[in-house]
Amino acid sequence: MKTVSVITTVALMLISSIALADVPPMINYQGKLLQPSGAPVADGTYSLGFAIHNIATGGTALWSETNPSVQVKGGLFAVMLGSVVNIPSSVFNNTSLFFGIKVGSDPEMTPRQQIASSAFAFRSSVAGTVDDSAITTTKIAAGSITPEKLSRRVTSVSGQDTSLPTMNNLADLATVTITPTQSEVITVIASPAYQDNVEQPFMVHARIEVDGQLVTHSDYAFAAAGYSDQRVLTAVLTVGAGSHVIKLRSGKYSPNVMGSYNTQMTVTEG
Repeated sequence: MKTVSVITTVALMLISSIALADVPPMINYQGKLLQPSGAPVADGTYSLGFAIHNIATGGTALWSETNPSVQVKGGLFAVMLGSVVNIPSSVFNNTSLFFGIKVGSDPEMTPRQQIASSAFAFRSSVAGTVDDSAITTTKIAAGSITPEKLSRRVTSVSGQDTSLPTMNNLADLATVTITPTQSEVITVIASPAYQDNVEQPFMVHARIEVDGQLVTHSDYAFAAAGYSDQRVLTAVLTVGAGSHVIKLRSGKYSPNVMGSYNTQMTVTEG
């Protein structure tokens, strides 16, 4: 069928989003088959071959497929390129691409059509997704990755003692100092545990302070000797750049009773 020519009625467009996982890797293509006289070819089913090249003539196709059953009416046809053979996203890594078409056993028509971008394809300069291994050291600006950005920093401290001071002289059960380089959110979790060592009730006060300011607190009541209790104090807050001191402090309300404690405090930055 060497007398057939094709007129593209809908321009073939490079869809930059074809590489996205949620977009079907196919392109809508429409054309019109004409005889040398300019009249449409006879209605029927035709075998059409399609290919994408990176050069205008010759060479090996980057992608090709043959659709053996394309319905043609009045010379018009429509196909979904990639419905027979998937179009690899790597095809569009080339800056110049050309589209070829053939009918049946005829050779590829000439000239090949150069593939142009659709309007939305210009947004491809802003990546919707990033391919695996696409980010290399040459693409990372010097100083843009800091320890603060790489991971959440976690600091844990613990302490224990056999005595506890009174409320007017709170003890520092655990202390953590942080020095962020920029404003960040921190999470403080403290878990003080107390043991009543005498046969009379008493109460214990525990608090979290940041830079000397009370953030949260809790009181513990002990009914008898041997009674123990453990609470969890949690605080989430934003601190600015610079040095900050986080403390778990505690004291007893009754000066004449004895108790022991052990505790742990964890500060998570970021």
